[in-house]
This record gives sequence, C-alpha cells and structure tokens, in this order.
Amino acid sequence: MPHGGLSLWLHPQRHTVAVRLKRFAHYPHYLESLKEHLYARPLPERAAVSWRPYDAFTQYLIEADDEDQAQEIESFIDDVADMIRRGEDVPPLVVDGAEIVDGRHRAFAAERLGLELAPVIDLASL
Repeated sequence: MPHGGLSLWLHPQRHTVAVRLKRFAHYPHYLESLKEHLYARPLPERAAVSWRPYDAFTQYLIEADDEDQAQEIESFIDDVADMIRRGEDVPPLVVDGAEIVDGRHRAFAAERLGLELAPVIDLASL
C-alpha cells in the first residue's frame, strides 16, 4: 500500500486506499485547493485515493493567453512529468464526480509518461 515516499502515480492499486493528506504539506496550494472545494467542512486527516484512467481528465484544456504563456505551461507539464518519473510524491488529481477540479497539469504529465492510471481523490468521498 502506498505510504510515505512511495509515488501514488507509479504504484497504482486495485483497491481504494486511505492516504494521509499531510503527506502533501510540501504542496500548500494543493491543500488550499482541497479546502476551498470543501467549503465550510474541515479538511479530513485522510482521504480515499482510487486509480482511474488518466485520459478521462485530459479533456480539460489548459488555455494560454499567448505563446510565452503556452511555453511556460508546456515547461511546467514537463517538470511535473519529470517529478512523477523520479518517483516524487506528487499529489493525486482531485475530482468532483467526473469533473477535474485540481490537477490538469498532472493529468497531461501522466499522458506524456504513458501512464494508464492516475491517482484520484473524489470530493464526494471527503
């Protein structure tokens, strides 16, 4: 079962696992995004992570205002792909039903790496 430093992206499981959200404290934006989508509910200590085909989430386009921003986005996606490839503890995608609310860049990074599954936290499970 993934824990600590094992990458949820590189170690998919057949079943849902409970993951401590504090393990992503080094991604404060991620935890803030989760809190925003929970509205008035407190952030739980653990969240259920399941694995779904990543391609369900790459339908959400990342739009750029100009060529420079497009290059920045592409560079960022490459950086995220490198982090996943190295086995860093990159947070799972966050969805609300079928809609992605956090993690579009991670979904595109998974696509670049040829991964079949992405770790996902569904807000409905929190």
